[in-house]
Amino acid sequence: MAEIFGVVAAGIMLGPELLRLSRFLRKTFRAIRSAPHDVDKLAKEMEIFAGLYEDFLEICSSGGKHDARSVSAVKLLTAWARKAIEGIRKLLERVQAISGGPLNSTMETLVAYLRWYFSDREVKFLRSSLNVARESIIGFSNIRAVQRIEEHIELLKAAMAQNNQQAIEARLNVSLEDQMGLLKQKLHIRRKQRHVNDKRRSEAVDDLREQQEKVTSWNSDVVVPETKQLMQFTKSVEHYIEDVLPLQLSGHRRRNRNARTTTELRRSRADSAQPSVTTGTSSFASGYSSSRASKEPSLSEPSVTVPSSSPICDGT
Repeated sequence: MAEIFGVVAAGIMLGPELLRLSRFLRKTFRAIRSAPHDVDKLAKEMEIFAGLYEDFLEICSSGGKHDARSVSAVKLLTAWARKAIEGIRKLLERVQAISGGPLNSTMETLVAYLRWYFSDREVKFLRSSLNVARESIIGFSNIRAVQRIEEHIELLKAAMAQNNQQAIEARLNVSLEDQMGLLKQKLHIRRKQRHVNDKRRSEAVDDLREQQEKVTSWNSDVVVPETKQLMQFTKSVEHYIEDVLPLQLSGHRRRNRNARTTTELRRSRADSAQPSVTTGTSSFASGYSSSRASKEPSLSEPSVTVPSSSPICDGT
């Protein structure tokens, strides 16, 4: 628990810094007629990412048995975010150089314009990087929601096994059958979101690779950040999703499990309604369990100083 709070605290100021840079970038864009429109789009996407990043940190800092996953994910994402901020700052330096202040010679201003002209591909690369990070965060948040729903289902099962059904229903003001049906619907929605997010994340990664090739083909003072930590974060999210919600279980077999759970609840309620029959304690299968091999990288603590970060290793 203490470790997750530490890594969250180390990265918590990156969100406000992204917001500050995005506002300054947008203001600068409006002051330069020749600025590519991708710059304005980049500023808007930085604001969106900053909000998702804050939500991501809040989810990870909620504690619980999933702290190891959260620590790994936060370290990877914050390590990349620091480098992204460094790249955005360099981009802003180029923008400011275009203004041609009193200390700038005509040649220096011309060079600044040329460098800015070729920054278009780098802006697109930054946008693609943010898109991959955004889709990965959405995937992480969705699968964490799946885990919370499944934990709720297990609590309801335990209440049934301990003959606490009436007490739980009185507190929730809803029957356990209805509550289980609602949870089943939520899981169904989350499963659909998983497939949609998988597709969007895959497309975002493909686009990032394409933009990376375009950037690296231009031998210049590139401002874009490395993608090593970003791709590690994305891979760790993909492993996490597959561990919790395997594709082979995300459809027919899981629907059968939920159907059996609802049927058991109805049978238990019917049995408890017959006073002449002695009912035993209902026992439920643990459910939603699968053998999970650890696939995630373990990481050393990155440096908090912007923009540098310490090397990141793989592990759990």
